Amino acid sequence: DFRTRGGGLGDAKDRPVNGTLRAKSNFLPHVSLFWSPTESTDAFIDLANTMNGYRVAQRGNIGYTASAWTITDQEEFDRVAGTLRPEKNWNLTVGASHRFDRLTITGDVFYNDIRNRLLSAAIGTQFAQINTVRLMPKMHVIG
Repeated sequence: DFRTRGGGLGDAKDRPVNGTLRAKSNFLPHVSLFWSPTESTDAFIDLANTMNGYRVAQRGNIGYTASAWTITDQEEFDRVAGTLRPEKNWNLTVGASHRFDRLTITGDVFYNDIRNRLLSAAIGTQFAQINTVRLMPKMHVIG
């Protein structure tokens, strides 16, 4: 169970947004299999389900950070917060290595199925931008 809270102080117009986001999962399996078919060869497979809680970042920080806490105003936060879901990933990695006399060759490949990736966005006009976040429901990474 992971909760993040944010909130500004005082009545300033540009105070940070206030709210709570929760990420919870009671089951995140992770299974690995390691096999040595010969004395000099090893192979493995690794499958894991992971979840990322909501990133916490200050508004106006330098660099890209996808965080609900960088949203410009409370009205936009309240509108978007109910649509957000924690990021969940299925990660599959398969690899092998072979040892020669003085050399070892190792390689692996992976596949990631990513759900609910949080992306930052600036919407509105050039002189009246609103920072907000949206979900990318599904993406894949192969390497």
